[in-house]
Amino acid sequence: MLEERKNRTSAGRKEHRHYRRFAGIAAAVAVLVIAVGTYGWNKYGTDDAQPKKAALSVTETVDSTQDTEKKEQIGAFTLAKSYQDVYAAVQKKSNSQKELAEGTVDDLFFVEDTGSAEAKKESSGTHSDTNLQVNGVDEGDIVKNDGNYLYVLNDDRVTIVDIRDKNMRKLSEIRPELTENDILLQLYVDNDRLYVIKQGWETQQEEIQSDSTEADNDSGFIGCYKDIAYEPDGNVSTVLLTYDISERANPVLSATMKMDGAYQSSRKVGNFIYLFTDRWVSRDGKNWKAQVIPEIAGKKADAGCFYVQKNGTTEVIMASVNLKETSKAADHMVLLDSGRQVYMGTDAIYLYQMEYERGEKTKIAKFSYKNGMFSAIAETTVKGAIRDTFAISESGGELRILTTDSQNSLSENRLYLLDADLKKEGLLENIAKGEEIYAARYLGNIAYFITYHNTDPLFAVDISDPAHPKPLGNVKMTGYSDYLHPFGDGLLLGIGYETNAKTSEKTGVKLTMFDISDPINLRILDSVTINEDFCSAAENYKCAFVDTGRGLVGFATETWTKTNYNRYMLFQWDGTSFVKKISLKRTQQKMDTWTGAEQMRGLSSGDRFYVLHVERDDFSLISYDMKNDFQEIETKKY
Repeated sequence: MLEERKNRTSAGRKEHRHYRRFAGIAAAVAVLVIAVGTYGWNKYGTDDAQPKKAALSVTETVDSTQDTEKKEQIGAFTLAKSYQDVYAAVQKKSNSQKELAEGTVDDLFFVEDTGSAEAKKESSGTHSDTNLQVNGVDEGDIVKNDGNYLYVLNDDRVTIVDIRDKNMRKLSEIRPELTENDILLQLYVDNDRLYVIKQGWETQQEEIQSDSTEADNDSGFIGCYKDIAYEPDGNVSTVLLTYDISERANPVLSATMKMDGAYQSSRKVGNFIYLFTDRWVSRDGKNWKAQVIPEIAGKKADAGCFYVQKNGTTEVIMASVNLKETSKAADHMVLLDSGRQVYMGTDAIYLYQMEYERGEKTKIAKFSYKNGMFSAIAETTVKGAIRDTFAISESGGELRILTTDSQNSLSENRLYLLDADLKKEGLLENIAKGEEIYAARYLGNIAYFITYHNTDPLFAVDISDPAHPKPLGNVKMTGYSDYLHPFGDGLLLGIGYETNAKTSEKTGVKLTMFDISDPINLRILDSVTINEDFCSAAENYKCAFVDTGRGLVGFATETWTKTNYNRYMLFQWDGTSFVKKISLKRTQQKMDTWTGAEQMRGLSSGDRFYVLHVERDDFSLISYDMKNDFQEIETKKY
């Protein structure tokens, strides 16, 4: 049954940007389900068994030097002076592991929830890029586009397709060496280098006495089905593979860097790739100390790179990799507490977690990463939980956060404005009581956000004076937007769902264009409701295609009927309304090879538009001529 779960298609693994969708998950634990559904969760591998890692000696540690001294204390965290400080901070029994055991293997290993910042302004350039949260902070995806070639991750391989001519042509296929438990996750491309992230883990079976509470509590297992529990043996790892693609028809593996922990997220800034992994630790078992200190590029993490607090259950491991030398880590840092989500701006990394004991709150730790070197700055706690990826944003060293506190009978929303040391500069409270924040964007000195209960108000707040945030205007409509995207001067695009105003039941996918040229008098210019059940862009921003220069917005939808199908939709904004340009229907053929809408992408290069649909065994590329009113050119299956 575990194997069956691992082989499920990506349709069931959504990138849950709203924590209300995780009801019942243990408090104070960051759920780590990689985005999921976003990165091709399939069955992979060969029949070769991965050898177990040899234990390293105590003296063999990662070399890590910092330009400045590390702070000995940030908030509740203390800088470890030795491994003994790390061992002392580990919780004796990992109750949070036990609570998470009731979830699926997918829920335990894969979630990516990243932060947001100033919106990137798209234009009709030579080719489209991955839809990012922060301009200048690249993110991995299942496809990359450099204008000449498409790099597509599918199942156990990466395919390079030449799109320079009108007719697409497959140039090469990369098949990394994989075990049956390895999966390929994401891609990066930088000139003549291709970077592939993979994850692997090993499990062992243990019978659990289901009628014995004590046996369950002591098992320390994660991912169970009936009376069988699967627990990791310490070999959950994330690997960065570097390929020389100077000859696109003949890629060559040039470097490998392996680190402990389940993959959580990554970023690429300048000449560095930043990897974030995490893993559960406890004092359970005879060899627990050997499992507590993670290995990075074949060496143990340095004791002086640990920030610990009492009763830690999860290690969040950060590593920077210089693209000039990708076989080792340039620097690393480990936080031992109870799990964190990642938001990375242009100046700092923010690791945050929601806690629900004694009220709903969010703890945030800030780290600089200049030239690939990590340095702790500060930690703080704010009331409420971050319910949307884009509700946290950095600008000019300051942090803006929108939170929802639903502990009371009426939920409360707040806007926090924090300085460079995470000290409170300003606070706006009592926003839309009884509603929750569903989507947010910070554009210049204005914070825009959607709240929802039975209707969908879009709010605008002036944050030019951090000490005195000032509400400006709002506009209401039925349904709600789950994702907001700037669409040129004075326009804001909303992607979400239409709902029944009385029952809140979803009735379709909804596309809305807001006029924000006057933040005091917000207006709705047009909205379109599509008779579909699910929208990929509403759940995962990387699925949204936006070209403001051409006025284009694209995304995939799903309809769940007797015959499930996906549909890729492309609309053009003509200045007053949305005009449909592409409606490509993909019907489910075989359940064991089918993938959901989050495995579809829209891309462009020059005057051609491409729709990619990644399935388990293959993928399809359909090209269109944008100069000829999006007439289809050809369809290729690889």
